[in-house]
Amino acid sequence: MKPLIESLHIRSFRGLKDANLENMGRFNLLVGENNSGKTSVLEAIMLFLRPGDVEQWLKVLNVRDIDRADSKLGEAVSWLFPVVGRITPSLRQDVILEGVTSGTNEVLRLHYLREAAMTIPEPRMTQLEEEEGADAHVDFKGRKNVVLLAEWTSQAEGNKSGTMLFPDFSDSFEPPVMNDDIQHIRNYPVEFVKPHAHRLSAYSLGSLTDAVLQKRKKLLIEVLQNFDPDITGVEIAEGRSGSIIVVVHRVLGSMPLHSYGDGVRKAFFVIEHALRAEGGVLIIDEAETALHVKAQEDFFRALMHLCTDLNVQIVATTHSLDTVDAVLKAMPEHNNDFVGYHLSVNKGTRKVQRYSGDLWERLRFERGLDIR
Repeated sequence: MKPLIESLHIRSFRGLKDANLENMGRFNLLVGENNSGKTSVLEAIMLFLRPGDVEQWLKVLNVRDIDRADSKLGEAVSWLFPVVGRITPSLRQDVILEGVTSGTNEVLRLHYLREAAMTIPEPRMTQLEEEEGADAHVDFKGRKNVVLLAEWTSQAEGNKSGTMLFPDFSDSFEPPVMNDDIQHIRNYPVEFVKPHAHRLSAYSLGSLTDAVLQKRKKLLIEVLQNFDPDITGVEIAEGRSGSIIVVVHRVLGSMPLHSYGDGVRKAFFVIEHALRAEGGVLIIDEAETALHVKAQEDFFRALMHLCTDLNVQIVATTHSLDTVDAVLKAMPEHNNDFVGYHLSVNKGTRKVQRYSGDLWERLRFERGLDIR
């Protein structure tokens, strides 16, 4: 089957003025200097695939480790929109994400309405609550909210439009509010892997539970064995402080996942997210994190086989030339499915250069060019 996203055109999103990802492959690797826009591309993909999903918006706003407790949602949303000019900083350009998914042309346009006159109504206490001395509710009346006007156009779904409201205050967390029409825009599976998220055992436990329910446990073990052939099983066991993940090892015996090094935990975490992304997209930011150079080729080869079986499209970023080489070496039988994109900044303008797998392989191994 073809990858889900065939192309994506990103206009006026964060620092990306006009970025075009044409003819995307099964495995897409983004390289480039710091601040070239790699993370922005990942965020744009996440929004494009699930534009009416409240939780997805929160994940996007948290990609750069923005702490919801200390930051305003409205303020975080505003950072997605480039300002029109220095004279009128309150005016912001529309974000436009236009792409082709599964052969269907789709466009998402987001219009920023900072000064829209919308507030969260003040809750009122009942007489009984007053008599019982209940704590007063927080008064949200009159507080500003960032409102977005979303317009969705799809060959398959037609047109949808509505508002998205993001509270612009930080003393109490209130989730975004989406118009019903927007919430019913199609959603595709998309999983995002942060560079160091594998160190959080709670996430891994939830992932394993999903994998067992989906009857993918055997496939998980088979892929992990490419990373460490002595791994024979994965189980959930009860520990002193709750459920933990236990890895059954031919040499070491049964040991908690958190007792292993970063490499095994990272492999486990990525594979689990790939299982949950079946039929959709797996996004890996800084794919080299925690993976030793010697293990990367085998791991990416196993990951590619798994994602091909599950019809999962991979979009990953890296700063490491060793990782570029490892991915290329892992793709000989999938060379036509591999695409590289080099993001660069020239006089403030960000550009995207596409390389086919064959071309990138020749540039690296025949000419020895550093194409990061």
